[in-house]
This record gives sequence, structure tokens and C-alpha cells, in this order.
Amino acid sequence: MAPVAHSERSPVLLLMGGGMGAGKSTVLKELKQEAFWTNAEANAVVVEADAFKEADVIYRAISSMGHHNDMLQTAELVHQSSTDAASSLLVTALNEGRDVILDGTLSWEPFVEQTIAMARAVHRQRELREAIRSVESGGGQPDTPPTTPQRELLGFIRSLEAANAEPAAVDNGL
Repeated sequence: MAPVAHSERSPVLLLMGGGMGAGKSTVLKELKQEAFWTNAEANAVVVEADAFKEADVIYRAISSMGHHNDMLQTAELVHQSSTDAASSLLVTALNEGRDVILDGTLSWEPFVEQTIAMARAVHRQRELREAIRSVESGGGQPDTPPTTPQRELLGFIRSLEAANAEPAAVDNGL
């Protein structure tokens, strides 16, 4: 993929799925060497629930003790909070129009479908807002008020935006 300035393209959502040891981190490391990601990386957000879990102080403390059963119970306890944090980061990054790399098992198909649908909906909302700004500004012509057809288009675009006004949210199936 050739590098293109972020302002001149749509945001990218890259889904990296697989279990532990499947090679997601290795593939991601290789991808980041490609020209596209070299330029996009500064704006990109990596969403990984396991990173939130590993950052959890309680999880790290119990994991350091080395008791297998305690580690499993602790992992279950922090699972919800780590997936909530990852989901929040995902929604925020999509709403900000940032490139997103979602790293997880992606084993729950409804979550994957919902995430893709949410990314598309956010993108459509951003396009509608940009169209509204363009019409409101007279089509980019300085000091030019919108014409009657532009005002009618603006009303139509706003009705579409109102119909799609539900904020982006995600089910925590990371």
C-alpha cells in the first residue's frame, strides 16, 4: 500500500486475529516496516485487551507469584475491565478518525461483524459532517452564502445525520 497523507484518505481498520502464539505480533512488526504504516504509525492506535490486562497492577502482582490457579482466576477477574478499556479505546479512536489496529483472538464472530459495522457507520457520519461543513461554507468559496439548492441539500444531509445519530458503541467481545 502506497503512503498517502492521513488527511487525504479514509482511516484504516486492521483486524489482527488469532490465539496466543499465532504470530500476530510478528506480523504486526513486519507490517510496521511497510511504507504505509511507517507514515501512518504516528496517528495509529493499537487496541489490545491483553495490554490492558498486563498493565493491571493486581494481575501483575498475582502473576508474579507463579501460582497457576491464582493466575487463571485473576485473568478472569481482570478480563472484563481490560475488554472494557480496549473497547473504549477502539470507539474513541474510530470517532477521532484515527487508523486502528485491533489485536485480539477475534474468535467471536458477532463482535467482529459489529466492529466492522461500527467502523463503517462512524466513517459515514464523518463524511456527512464534512459535506455539511462544505455546504455551510458555500462549497469552499469564501464569503459565499449557501444557495437554495445547497440549503436543501444541507437539510437532507442533516436528516440523514439525525437518522444515524446513535453514538458508536461496541459489545465487549474482544
